[in-house]
Amino acid sequence: MARKVEGVFLHEAALTDVGLTHSIFENALVDTYRLLDKIDETLVGAGAFPMSQTVELANLSSMIGNMFGAAIAKNSDGLLVRNGPHKYPDLLSTGV
Repeated sequence: MARKVEGVFLHEAALTDVGLTHSIFENALVDTYRLLDKIDETLVGAGAFPMSQTVELANLSSMIGNMFGAAIAKNSDGLLVRNGPHKYPDLLSTGV
C-alpha cells in the first residue's frame, strides 16, 4: 500500500473530525479500481470494448463517482451510507 501522508486534504481537519481517514479513501480507491478492472475484463472477455470506449464520458464519470461513493461508504465502518440515486448529498452520516 501507499505511504500515508498527512496534511494532503484541503479541509483535512473537517474530514478527520467526522471520522474520515486516509485509509478509508485509500481502500475506497483500491476497491473502485478493482471493480473497474473486473468490469473491463468481463467486457473484453465478451468481445466488447472496455468501459472507457463503451460509455459516454459524462456517464462514465458519473458511474465512477457512484462506485467511489459506494466504496467510501463500504470502507467507512458504518460511518457513512449512500443516500440513493440522484440525491444530494451522495453520502449520509449514520451518526456512529
